[in-house]
Amino acid sequence: MNLLEALHTHRLLAIVRGPDPEAALAAVLVLAESGIALIEVSLTGADALGTIRRARAALGPGFGLGAGTVLTAEDARAAADAGAAFLVTPALAPSLGEAARRAAIPGSAAGPLPTHPVRAGRRRRRGRRPGVPAARRRRGRGRLPAARRRGPRRRPR
Repeated sequence: MNLLEALHTHRLLAIVRGPDPEAALAAVLVLAESGIALIEVSLTGADALGTIRRARAALGPGFGLGAGTVLTAEDARAAADAGAAFLVTPALAPSLGEAARRAAIPGSAAGPLPTHPVRAGRRRRRGRRPGVPAARRRRGRGRLPAARRRGPRRRPR
């Protein structure tokens, strides 16, 4: 599938996400029956990979069904294994491009590319604090300078 050509031809990509996997599957099937040719199932929804698997089985191998909010190479591999024909990521990461190439499925970056905040969130989950140099973290002085720690300024009366 050539994602860029499909987007130029159909000019619409539906996004399905939600807390109920059955409702998400029903939404994908209704959208497909209504003539929507490109549907993205966001990986932020509950059992999104299962929804992609079941939708792929129902719609067949030629349908434009993809995975969205792909953040890691593991997400990309799992989505490809589930039957996604394309990947959409909100941020650029070298590992995602490599994983998409290995799986032989196209990927696209969507939105304003908040790459820096996404990477900062990953660093925070690994126990590192973004924005604080490593030398200051090691010495235990990762706090803001005293001038910036003060509370709100009081207005003179």
